[in-house]
Amino acid sequence: MRNSRLALALACLGLFGCAHSRSVIKRDDEAGFGSYRAIGVPAFVDPRGQGQKIADAVNRDLAALTYNPVDGKVIAKILAQHKPSKDFGYSLETLQLIRNQTSADAVIIGRMSPDWSAAFVMMFETNMGEQVLRGIIRPSGRKKVFKNADEVALAVVKAITQ
Repeated sequence: MRNSRLALALACLGLFGCAHSRSVIKRDDEAGFGSYRAIGVPAFVDPRGQGQKIADAVNRDLAALTYNPVDGKVIAKILAQHKPSKDFGYSLETLQLIRNQTSADAVIIGRMSPDWSAAFVMMFETNMGEQVLRGIIRPSGRKKVFKNADEVALAVVKAITQ
């Protein structure tokens, strides 16, 4: 009886103890994700060529949570014309241009690791040009890598909206 309780406790610990997220998200203390209603997500940088599928899935998942997706292709075009500086990242001018042309309150920019073990995400607010979020998002549980774009999108949206 005592051994069965121990086995049950270890099984529960194994099931629930490994189910936590290994993602790391750093937020600006002033930023509240809920204050951004229109959010743009250009294609993720991805060596496997799935970046647009990931962005589309993130937009779909954000729309399901009543956020307004913004055309990421317009944002990608602006970002291609205005490269970030090494010291300061994207300029206020670039983010204002995005805001004026798309009405986006914020932009989520992402990059996948080559083996899909992590997504690197940054979110910029377009009014004042502040970086309001950055993080490394990893698969939850015992998974070592993401399987597909939908799984990446779900993890990204879950991590940034919590």
